[in-house]
Amino acid sequence: MREATHESHQPRPRAAAHTLTTPEIERRLERAVAALLSQQKRDGHWCGELEGDSILQSEYLLMKWILGQESAPLVDGRGPETLLRILQYLKRQQREDGGWGQYPDSPADLSATVKAYFCLKLFGDSPDAQHMKKARALVRHLGGAEHCNSFTNFYLAALGQISWNAVPAIPPEIMFLPKWFPFHLDKVSAWTRAMIVPLTI
Repeated sequence: MREATHESHQPRPRAAAHTLTTPEIERRLERAVAALLSQQKRDGHWCGELEGDSILQSEYLLMKWILGQESAPLVDGRGPETLLRILQYLKRQQREDGGWGQYPDSPADLSATVKAYFCLKLFGDSPDAQHMKKARALVRHLGGAEHCNSFTNFYLAALGQISWNAVPAIPPEIMFLPKWFPFHLDKVSAWTRAMIVPLTI
């Protein structure tokens, strides 16, 4: 085995193009804060696009279906046409091989593909449509829907497609563990918390 030299692991320092003075930094910081505050809503929140993979759209649409709101107006008053736009966006994210990935140009992901396929099917796409056939074939190629991740299984069970036995049983008591305990919900990412807590119910 070849021994790596210390030099090969060190990034080369780049010369600074411009050194900022404290007043310049403060001016830029003030402009950034002013720009953020100008976007803040009256009740204190900010509204912006959360970019991510197709899972965000799929899970939103599945949630609407689980809650029986697949044709109900959205909280902000927009109607079902918004859900149709989300579905169209989801379709545009389908890869050439029939799957959906976790990030732009990523390989197809089994769980993302199963969620997207099931959304499209729930909202009326024919299983015989070419894009649906390609998705189904890819799911089989990747091992089948039974190999999806836990949270995909949660959605499938909530919609009566698989048994709840396929969803991991997480004891709800984990929410009451003290902060000093090696595992505490404060020590995991927000995304993970959003998955763990529903799985405890």
